[in-house]
Amino acid sequence: MNNLKLICISAGILLLFFSKVKAQGNVDSEVIIVTSETKKIVLPQANRNFEEIRIETPKQNTAPQIYNTENVMLNLPRLETKIKINSIKPPAAAVLYGNYVKAGFGNYASSYLEGFFNSKQSDNFLYGAHVKHFSSLNGPVSNSGFSDNKVDAYGKYFGDKFTLKGNLNYSRNRYNFYGYNKEQPVNKDSLKQVFNVFSAVAGIENQKKDSKLNYDFNLGYYYFMDHYKARESEILLTGSSRYKISDDKFISTSSMVSISSRTDSTTIGRRFYQVKPAFNIIIDKLTLRTGINVAYTDDPVGNKFHMYPSVNADYAVIPQRVTAFAGIDGEMQKNVLRTFVSQNPYLKSNVELLHTNKTFELYAGAKGNIAGKLNYKARIAYLNYKNLFFFNNSAVDTSKFDILYAKGPSSVMNLTGELSYELNQRFRISMVNNYYKYSISPDTLKPWQRPSFTSSVIATYNLRDKILLNLDIYYISGLSGKNYKTNHEVKLPDIVDINFKVDYRVSKAFSTFLEFNNLLGKKYQRYLYYPVKSINILAGLTYSF
Repeated sequence: MNNLKLICISAGILLLFFSKVKAQGNVDSEVIIVTSETKKIVLPQANRNFEEIRIETPKQNTAPQIYNTENVMLNLPRLETKIKINSIKPPAAAVLYGNYVKAGFGNYASSYLEGFFNSKQSDNFLYGAHVKHFSSLNGPVSNSGFSDNKVDAYGKYFGDKFTLKGNLNYSRNRYNFYGYNKEQPVNKDSLKQVFNVFSAVAGIENQKKDSKLNYDFNLGYYYFMDHYKARESEILLTGSSRYKISDDKFISTSSMVSISSRTDSTTIGRRFYQVKPAFNIIIDKLTLRTGINVAYTDDPVGNKFHMYPSVNADYAVIPQRVTAFAGIDGEMQKNVLRTFVSQNPYLKSNVELLHTNKTFELYAGAKGNIAGKLNYKARIAYLNYKNLFFFNNSAVDTSKFDILYAKGPSSVMNLTGELSYELNQRFRISMVNNYYKYSISPDTLKPWQRPSFTSSVIATYNLRDKILLNLDIYYISGLSGKNYKTNHEVKLPDIVDINFKVDYRVSKAFSTFLEFNNLLGKKYQRYLYYPVKSINILAGLTYSF
C-alpha cells in the first residue's frame, strides 16, 4: 500500500511540474486539485500442500542382445618402413689437388720444371713421385753453367700398429770448374764435372705415438759416382726409440751404422758405429736427460773407440715463457764423399776422408715464448774438435778444392740468437744469427772458407689467399781463402743476398710466380774464385690437378 501511495504522489508532482512549465507563457492562473484515493488490493488465500510428491520409476522390460557379425576385408596401403629424418645437407667435399706441375724461364738462359704427383685420400696407402729440372746455360762468367736433375718415388703403408715406408731416388748434377784463371787458355772438356747418386731407403715406425714404445728404423743404400770415375757405396742404418716408464720417466736411444767403400785412385773400406742411450726424467719444472754416447770408427787417424757424456737440463723459470737450459755433449760426426760434395761440388779427386770428432760441447742458454706469437732462443757454446775440416783451393789447381783437417785439438766459440714471429698464420718472420770464433791447431791452418758471422731472415705473407709473398735475406761475413801457389791469403767481401718471390693465384688450379734472386746484383764469392750470378729473374706458371 505504501508503494502505491508513493507512485500517486510522484505522478501528481510531475503533472504539476509540466503544467507549471506550460503556464509560464499564460497570464491566467490555474488551480490543480490532486485527489488521492486509497485502494486495497486483496489476494485470495492460497492453500498449502504439505504432502510429499512421489514419482514412480517406470519398469523396464529386459530382452537379450542380438549381435550380427560380418567379415570385413580392409585393403590398406603398404606401410613404408623407412624412417626419413630431415638433416642438414653436408658440405661438398673439398677438391684435393694431389698433383702440381711448375714451369718457368729466366735470364742466363735458365729453365725450370718441377712436378709433384701424389695419391689422393686413402686409409692405408700414400705414394707419389717428384721430378725436378733446373739449369742455366750461362753463368756469372764463361763456362759457369750448371744443371740440377732429380727423380723421386716414395710410398707409405699404414697398418694398425706400424707404418712401412720407402723411397727411391736418382739425381744427376752437372757443374763446371769455372774458377780458373781467365787469362790462360783452358780445355772446356777438362772443366766438366757430373755427379750421379742413386739411393733406396726402407723403414718402419710404430703407428700410435702415445704408446709406451715408439720406434723408427731406416735402412738405406747409397751409390755415388762422378765424372772422374770416383765411386762410393754406403749401407746406412739409422734408428731411434723411446720407451715410456711412467708419465715423468722414459728411456730414449738413437743409433747409426754406416758401412761404406770409396774407390778413387785406391779403394778404402770404412766403418762407423754410434749409439746414444739416455734416461729422461721430469721433476716439477726440471726436465733432465742423462746419457752416454758411444762411437767406433776405423779411420787411420786418432782412436777408434770413443765415449762422450751427454747431459741436458731444462728448467722452466716461467712456464711457457722462460726456460733456461744447459748441458754437455759430444759425438762422432760422419763424413763421406757424398756429404762433402753436397756442401762443395768443386772438390778435386782423391780427397782425404775422415770423420770429425766433437770431443765435447758445453752450452747454456734460454728459450721461450712471448704472448704466444714471439719465440726466442739465445745460446752460448764452447766446442772442442779433432779433425775439423775446411775447404780451400788446391795448391795444384786453384779451380778445385781440397779438404784440410785440423787434426790437433781445435775449439770454436759459438753465439746463437733466434727469433720467430707468427701472426694469424698469414704472416711469419724468423731470424737466425750465429757468431763463430775459431782457435785452430796447428797454428799454420786457419778456418778457410768458414764464416765468422751468419744471419738469415725469412718472411712470408699470405694476402687473402690470393697473393703469397716470400722474402729471404742472407748475410755472411769473415770468409777468407788462401792461394797456396802464391802463398797469398784473400779475404772475401761480405755477402748480402736478397731474394724475393711472389705467387699470384689466378684460380684454385692455376697460379703464376715471379722470382728475383740476388736483388743487389753483387757477384759475391762464397768460395774463392767462384763468383755467383748477378740479379737473376725466373717467371712461370703452376698448375694443380
